[in-house]
Amino acid sequence: TFAGGRADSLAIVMRHSVRGPIPLDPDRRDVPLLPAGVSLCEELGTRCRLRPARVFSSPMLRCTDTARHFLQAGPPDAPTVESSTELGAPGAYVADPAAGWRDYVRWRKRELVRVLYARPSELEGYRAQAEGVQRLATLLLPAAGPALTFAFSHDILMSATLSRLAD
Repeated sequence: TFAGGRADSLAIVMRHSVRGPIPLDPDRRDVPLLPAGVSLCEELGTRCRLRPARVFSSPMLRCTDTARHFLQAGPPDAPTVESSTELGAPGAYVADPAAGWRDYVRWRKRELVRVLYARPSELEGYRAQAEGVQRLATLLLPAAGPALTFAFSHDILMSATLSRLAD
């Protein structure tokens, strides 16, 4: 279950837009959006009529760029984007960033989510899924008042969360 927050609150979590390849060098993994990614953000933003009460983004450039371009083209009077390391760099599931990066390089993202779900003891740098989901719920679903939250993150975080919620 996605515990925490109020039943009348909603969090919409979006993956960053189109980016180039991520090098295996951890010091160079903060890649920007490609021009096609910027265009997609702006197109989606112009179609969005929802006004969020809060907006969060992973501090990674591809996520902050996605949020910025989406909101510039999108709903008027959107709040300022707040950076949160729960959404990435390192993320709600990562307990030890150095070990988490080694796990990522070893398993790559699709297999990493499978291992996190089915064989978490094989991962050195990650928290249990239940703890990661709870950390996200605490960030994204406010304890008071109805609220719509937008969050911009990474596919690996979204996949890990959805696989847990589908259980």
